[in-house]
Amino acid sequence: VYLYKNAEKAAVGELAGGSGFLVSVPCADNPGMVYSYVVTNRHVIDQDYLTIRLNTEGGGVDIIETGSGEWNRSQTNDIAVVPVALDRTKHAFARIPLSQFITQELINELGIGMGDDVFLVGRLIDCTGRQQNTPSARFGNIAMMPYERIHNEHIDHDAEAFLCEIKSVGGFSGSPVFVWIPSGSHRPGSNEIVVGNQGPWLLGVDWGHTQREEPHHRQRRPEPD
Repeated sequence: VYLYKNAEKAAVGELAGGSGFLVSVPCADNPGMVYSYVVTNRHVIDQDYLTIRLNTEGGGVDIIETGSGEWNRSQTNDIAVVPVALDRTKHAFARIPLSQFITQELINELGIGMGDDVFLVGRLIDCTGRQQNTPSARFGNIAMMPYERIHNEHIDHDAEAFLCEIKSVGGFSGSPVFVWIPSGSHRPGSNEIVVGNQGPWLLGVDWGHTQREEPHHRQRRPEPD
């Protein structure tokens, strides 16, 4: 999903504030039922991008307006969630179940770490899709595991985070990031080759990227004699 300031901007696909994704949570009283939630960054919601746009089966979009008070904001991480009502006869969607979330047990069991393949799916800032949400996939690798907490300037808080080298640009806030193990890989501590792709698992939510300015010196051409 994409998030906008208001329904008018959402209808024409202008000035999207970020991406989000859908998660399904089983109903404790009725395992056959699930609740649907939109997940995005807290800093996107704090900037009042409260209008959700998602695709429909007919090729258009549906717009869901929310109030700031409806969102549940994490106080320690750059995450916000809101429940939504979805209609399979109307909406075109895929939800991420809790079983697809990465866990410490999976990380330990499979030796997931530096170099493993990751990808994110979200809004490419220069090509968002006017008539429909047209997400872009970006690919890369885990560069550092979350051994040290990283300062998130958006929420002024140190947070647990994976550092990933992804061929990306700014504007993907709120995008889901997945890790997967391709067939033919070797895993740490094992001589066996992985048969069949494993995953993907939800690794986290993209909340920013590192930018560093580097000085650039232009060399003057010698003057002709």
